[in-house]
Amino acid sequence: MDDVLADLDRRAELGGGEERLRRQRESGKLTARERIDLLFDPGTFEEIDKYVTHRCLDFGMAEQVIPGDGVVAGHGRIGGRLAYAFAQDFTVFGGSLSETNAAKIVKIMDLAMKMGAPVIGLNDSGGARIQEGVASLAGYADIFLRNTLASGVVPQISAIMGPCAGGAVYSPAITDFTIMVKRTSYMFVTGPDVIRTVTHEQVTKEELGGATAHNELSGVAHFAVENDQECILLIRELLSFMPGNNLDDAPRATTADPVERGDESLESVVPAAPNQPYDMLDVIHAVVDDRYFLEVHAHFAKNILVGFARLGGRSVGIVANQPAYLAGTLDIDASVKGARFVRFCDAFNIPLVTFEDVPGFLPGTVQEWGGIIRHGAKLLFAFAEATVPKLTVITRKAYGGAYCVMSSKHIRTDLNFAWPTAEIAVMGAEGAVNVLYKRELDAAADVNAARAARVAEYREKFANPFISAQRGFIDEVIRPHQTRAKLINGLATLETKRDKNPPKKHGNIPLHVRLADEAVHVGGNPPGESYLRIDRMIDAAKRTGADAVHPGYGFLAENEDFAAACRDAGLTFVGPTPEVIARMGSKTAARQAAMEAGVPVVPGTEEPLGVDVPDATIAGIAERVGYPIMIKAVAGGGGKGMRVVSSPEELSSAIRAARSEAQASFGDPAIYLERRILNPRHIEVQLLGDRHGTVIPFVERECSIQRRHQKVIEETPSPAVSRPLRLRITSDAAAIARSVGYTNAGTMEFLFDESGHFYFLEMNTRLQVEHPVTEMATGIDLVQWQIRIARGEKLTIDPDTALKPRGHAIECRIYAEDADAGFMPSPGHIAALRVPSGPGIRDDSGAEAGGDVPIFYDPMISKLIAWGDDRPQAIARMRRALAEYDVLGIKTTVPFFRWMLEQPDFIAGKFHTAYLDDILRSRAGAPFTTADDERVEVAVIAAAIAQLTRPPHQPYPPRPPQTASAWKARARTESLRD
Repeated sequence: MDDVLADLDRRAELGGGEERLRRQRESGKLTARERIDLLFDPGTFEEIDKYVTHRCLDFGMAEQVIPGDGVVAGHGRIGGRLAYAFAQDFTVFGGSLSETNAAKIVKIMDLAMKMGAPVIGLNDSGGARIQEGVASLAGYADIFLRNTLASGVVPQISAIMGPCAGGAVYSPAITDFTIMVKRTSYMFVTGPDVIRTVTHEQVTKEELGGATAHNELSGVAHFAVENDQECILLIRELLSFMPGNNLDDAPRATTADPVERGDESLESVVPAAPNQPYDMLDVIHAVVDDRYFLEVHAHFAKNILVGFARLGGRSVGIVANQPAYLAGTLDIDASVKGARFVRFCDAFNIPLVTFEDVPGFLPGTVQEWGGIIRHGAKLLFAFAEATVPKLTVITRKAYGGAYCVMSSKHIRTDLNFAWPTAEIAVMGAEGAVNVLYKRELDAAADVNAARAARVAEYREKFANPFISAQRGFIDEVIRPHQTRAKLINGLATLETKRDKNPPKKHGNIPLHVRLADEAVHVGGNPPGESYLRIDRMIDAAKRTGADAVHPGYGFLAENEDFAAACRDAGLTFVGPTPEVIARMGSKTAARQAAMEAGVPVVPGTEEPLGVDVPDATIAGIAERVGYPIMIKAVAGGGGKGMRVVSSPEELSSAIRAARSEAQASFGDPAIYLERRILNPRHIEVQLLGDRHGTVIPFVERECSIQRRHQKVIEETPSPAVSRPLRLRITSDAAAIARSVGYTNAGTMEFLFDESGHFYFLEMNTRLQVEHPVTEMATGIDLVQWQIRIARGEKLTIDPDTALKPRGHAIECRIYAEDADAGFMPSPGHIAALRVPSGPGIRDDSGAEAGGDVPIFYDPMISKLIAWGDDRPQAIARMRRALAEYDVLGIKTTVPFFRWMLEQPDFIAGKFHTAYLDDILRSRAGAPFTTADDERVEVAVIAAAIAQLTRPPHQPYPPRPPQTASAWKARARTESLRD
């Protein structure tokens, strides 16, 4: 047995073999085990799952079995404290992630969470192990979930010490700090070869995703180091400032630096001229223990400084404006950088010290269009939300809204100090005088003398800290050399601070769901792990104290079990009863209800065809119904689970495809058959029903412009429906609803054939995506009425008002799709977004600049609605709005809609449900995008270039050389401990 264990140990520790280990070292990299040995205190590392091997038997993998399977994982002591880590071994299958490999990492992360200890990932991997297919991808998702759950609970540090590409990059992106090794590491979602193929752009791995690119340009990485040894020692240094988890305090360090030490250089560090720069690092080094400041994100957004230091031996997080770069203004990158760091410190009980010298937010179209309002709010939110001790020192400028954002007294900062040089005002004296005394200056004989007098007066009255101190906004005006002592004593006073936010899961920092009061994590990205999980939806409602649930448009919106679960949980479901959903949400049962109400239906099956019904039986039904037929999902909608079958030979494959999509989209594989009506128009009737028996139908909506059975343009009223026909179809829709006791919002859908006959198609027992066109054309807020009905109120809408359109409304569903590439989805980062506005224009969207379009959901990013007195005016306004709709970073269907609204048949109202697919086929790949459509991208790029090449600020005297930081000195002396 000893021989067996010894052989397993030898094979595991040998990794990919002596030759591969040699090549690893020759490339300038340490091996996985050398990295682990350097990371942990000597003799403390305990490895787990050392003998684990992969389970893949394909592609010759059965003959390539190595104990450990390419990752070294375990726990030990770092600086005497418990920590967990994993190190990917590039010598074993290129460090690729396998199912068992991922399981080892997941086990480490779970243990770290249980024990309340940091987790460190040393990444050096070629990506998912191709031989294992989806199993390796599932492993990545398991890791991502742990990263998310551990966030804010235990510190997470990622070291990129080799390749990290594709989906693998998202794990480091979730962790707290990312360190990259220069020249040997890189990160990117898609590599240079793919970029060259798709965009014809020539770029190297280093240029695209090297340490410099991610430290200076993207901000993805927080540190760039020269080699593996320096990387490991930096991790140890970082951990020395942090607690092991969110319940502990950060470790204390002993220091010989006196508390009362005063640095007289601070008395002259702020220049006399208000526009002359100085280096805030000089201030920080003069104040903190041993003059040591571990700067984070040093190469990104240099106009703000963040990092760790100690005051009186206690760890503190420092946030400071940097007057030496962009005058210390706050821009988008600085706001995001600062907000993330503040939230980390708050999560792990690290006090925050702010040094403020901020003239305001950086002006310009690049900032405004890029969302400086939203991103600046992130920093404001982070400071306001933080409950750790917060101390602020205003050294010079504190102007306008930026003063409020930078941890002012008004957002719960505990101690606010100001130097005598502080200027706290709405704006600088020059700008204020130009506004306040414009008329006086225009009439002055000597403008310059008059301006100088007023500027001096303004500075005396407002550009000083004493007015604010009189109001209590500044706790004390201090001499600069007193700063260290004041901060340390203030921290001691705040030692027992107890503060908390109102009871809630978490606040909605403006990163997503901007209009929500709370955002709740309900599971993984795939809908089956989140929005299709009834238990998680109910749990989210209970945890937030909700008393009602609005089901929205999709997922569980038409699920009777979800409605019943809400009722059982004591929650009001803003929709029909579970019993009505069960009947009308089933397409076959809804058809039966229509027939009972005397409304004609499309010929087809009357009962659901479950998975137990054989294909042969369905084939016989199809023959009786008559080809061509439509296969549809019983629980479906939005074109999901729908297939057109023209002949018996196509039937079996179409059944399988429809069932699979129905199961994935709705959790129900049942289907039914309908005869396909050739070239019909798709007309639907919105209705509301209350609990008192009143049902009110609304003017019809035209939804015939469809691509692959998915609506893309909707309008109301229909250009093909006369008033007599409108009264007939809306009367039939209301009759069906009354017959089943329908309550709340719903939609009856009909088909009109070429001879003018109409047929009931199905009912959607929810609000429709296209409901805004009804609201715009009638002036009635449907969602408000949904909630009022759910409260038991009676409908008081005038039925005639609901049926008499007030003008005409059109909606374009804007998708993140590339129309020139066959409408392929275009997920990615939205670099810039300008949404049209003006009379008659409405945009319903969850997209915003700086956000991302994910790959997991329908890529619709916006519903653009235009209203006019009549259809021609509505079309004209929509054209104008589309011309002003600009987005950079992703492809959208906006160019397609610009083209579509110019088509003569559309303008004339002559179209049907197959019209769009027909004309798209006839275009034979002709592009929708024109040269004019590229103007915004060129403009944004030009603005970015102008920003980067603007004249530099006045140079400031260089700082004297600083002594080497502790971890760099240690790197030189310790090098490799073995």
